[in-house]
Amino acid sequence: MYLLEAAYLRIIGSAAFQALIGVDVGMDDVSTDPWYGGWVFQGLSDENAPYRQPEGSGMAAVVVSSRGGWASPNQTNTAHFPLLSVFIFGDCSRDANGNLSQRDAEVRVRRVADVIDPLFHDPANRTHVWGTFPIVSCLRHSELNLQDVPSGDGVVRGELTYEIVID
Repeated sequence: MYLLEAAYLRIIGSAAFQALIGVDVGMDDVSTDPWYGGWVFQGLSDENAPYRQPEGSGMAAVVVSSRGGWASPNQTNTAHFPLLSVFIFGDCSRDANGNLSQRDAEVRVRRVADVIDPLFHDPANRTHVWGTFPIVSCLRHSELNLQDVPSGDGVVRGELTYEIVID
């Protein structure tokens, strides 16, 4: 198991996160569709977006990604220091015709982030395994960073980053 798969399974396996699916986090309509269990993805598409674009859905999509690290390797141990990013793409509420009814995308992103952050930010260093993936520590690297998605019709992107230590 690798970091992204472990992070994905940690999110999708959370009861608090499961409660958001269909309420704040989108899901496919048909049980045989690949993301029926919720719009959570490993990595961004070639367009730097989630594989299911939430625009027009009134929902959010979550992407876990890891590019680069937060510290340099050292000569005293075999630890790795990847930076885990969690992107939350949130759409505004929509009426039955798909028209924007409320500019609440930022609030939606914050609600999803409030559930995801405790899964990864572990200042007491209590969790040392995500499923079967060993973690030495995981701490929030930065506060939730929000920005509008260009040409996103009200979509907002939030980013949380975490400093991971893997031995």
